[in-house]
Amino acid sequence: MPPLTLLENSYASAMSMVGYKDTANKPDQDPSDALYDLLENGFARECMADECIAPNDADSGWSRSYVKKVEKGSYEMRVDGKDKFLLSATLKDGKFYISQYDATAKENTACGHCAVLTPSGPREFKLLSTTCEHCDKNLSKFNCVLDHPDSLDNVDPTVKKLDGFEEGRQLLAEIKQSCLFEPETGTEMRCMDIDLPPVDQNTGRQCWCRRTPREHNSAIKLRTKLPEWSNELGCLVQRFNNDRVKKASSKNFMCTTSAIDGSKKNGEQHNVLQFGKKSKAKYILDHRFPLAPIQAFAVCLSQWDWKGDTK
Repeated sequence: MPPLTLLENSYASAMSMVGYKDTANKPDQDPSDALYDLLENGFARECMADECIAPNDADSGWSRSYVKKVEKGSYEMRVDGKDKFLLSATLKDGKFYISQYDATAKENTACGHCAVLTPSGPREFKLLSTTCEHCDKNLSKFNCVLDHPDSLDNVDPTVKKLDGFEEGRQLLAEIKQSCLFEPETGTEMRCMDIDLPPVDQNTGRQCWCRRTPREHNSAIKLRTKLPEWSNELGCLVQRFNNDRVKKASSKNFMCTTSAIDGSKKNGEQHNVLQFGKKSKAKYILDHRFPLAPIQAFAVCLSQWDWKGDTK
């Protein structure tokens, strides 16, 4: 459950939902009553708890978790060892609807979602949250819940221009899929390029929303760490941290980024995410700074809707 202060700071969002945008357009219902109605009807479910959206601490090391396929199109993320529930996801119409509540695919549609992983191109995904860290915490009106001021077409005022925020308010990740040819085996290997908002240990994550859009080339770049050819074994080998991955799968992968702290030499790769099959319908998911659980979960979900094949 998110803190009450965050819900209170979402007041402008709630008011826009009931038609309250200025003093000349007050709804018949009292604004405070409208806010409580929204909370009772599940509005709180859309506000993400810090343990799901906050990036890992730079000094905390690996966060160990696993992902389980509950049923077709339904997945759960849990803390490994404690079996504590974190997030669930439901695939519907090509989009993954992510919730903070334990639910099956049929139930999840009625629970309300806190984020959505949606296709943004032939081989691309965007992770969008339904709330905004910057606007909900710091702004009380004119926040990104409102329509973009340039969203109406000048010729036809009824036609809205698409700006990439139709499914949510804050952009948390962009994922691009591709395949690379491996000459030793003559096979194609899955590859991902992931852009995350920059994270500062003092000021927190940079917000990408309608009010504070992404700046050019301002992103933490993650990329799939490809397996290497082993002459001794005569095959491609990927060495996972702590030997956590137990079974071969096309979904197994690791992600790296360039050095993000002073302990690494400039340009040295830094493993920040690993995902792999442990048993039937169960995959380990380990991540660390600068990733948050919701971002790590979304990256692995994209493996179940792979679009990167060149065929």
